[in-house]
Amino acid sequence: DIYEDEEGLTLIADLPGVPPEGVHVNVEKETLTVKGSVPEQKLEGGDVVYSEYQTGDYERAFTISHAVDASKIEAAMKDGVLTLRLPKAEQAKERKIPVRSG
Repeated sequence: DIYEDEEGLTLIADLPGVPPEGVHVNVEKETLTVKGSVPEQKLEGGDVVYSEYQTGDYERAFTISHAVDASKIEAAMKDGVLTLRLPKAEQAKERKIPVRSG
């Protein structure tokens, strides 16, 4: 999910099974890439008889414009949910122009 407000964008991504150290967020030129690795889990002395999802990797790429200040992107991970904050560059923020009389 991606939300926008006056200050920037917020991207929320569900990454079930991915620990915080398994998440990698990179910006190169105009591409924001999110990768997540799920470690394989094994139960000692047992075999998997049913699995909801396969272990593996997640990867998603987004094109970002120059309206985003890439140097100030922040990332947080909690309970399998990654939240990225992409602040708008100063020149992209709306600004009110005062009108003088006279």
